[in-house]
Amino acid sequence: MTFYAGLTYFTQNSSNSTSKSYQTPSNYVSVSSTGVEILINDNVYTPIFVNSNNTALPNAVTSYSGDYTNYIIVNNSSENWVLTLPLGAGISTNTWRMGSFLLSIKKTGTGTLTIQTPVDTVGTRVRGINTTSNKSYTLSSASEQMITLVYTNGLTNTGSTDTTAEIWHVIS
Repeated sequence: MTFYAGLTYFTQNSSNSTSKSYQTPSNYVSVSSTGVEILINDNVYTPIFVNSNNTALPNAVTSYSGDYTNYIIVNNSSENWVLTLPLGAGISTNTWRMGSFLLSIKKTGTGTLTIQTPVDTVGTRVRGINTTSNKSYTLSSASEQMITLVYTNGLTNTGSTDTTAEIWHVIS
């Protein structure tokens, strides 16, 4: 039996945050008829570790610049902790992304983890999880648990235009 594999690696063009290219980045996987080549810099795959309660995730572009720095690992042991999502693309903030962004959060402990949005900015930003009316989401399993969220800016939970909406959609 013969198996064939094809991989495409998308990299972000640093001069334009919305364009994508097929250029070989500094970290890549290459599959050909002669074999597999993997080149990974040591510092690229380091997630953000959270080791204290009431932590707010950063919103600077540089905080999420590595390929896997949008992975958050929360070491809450048996404690019940709260984690605040980063500020998004609201007006007059030092924003980390425009449009959409994927964020994965893993709770390593047996305690609950409540993920909350930053407070609303009256007249400018109405924030929420799944809808603008839900301000938090709780992982309460007695074991490790993971959640993946997609951030959208300027859209409702149904995709309609709402310039004040900033929603984190739970996708898994």
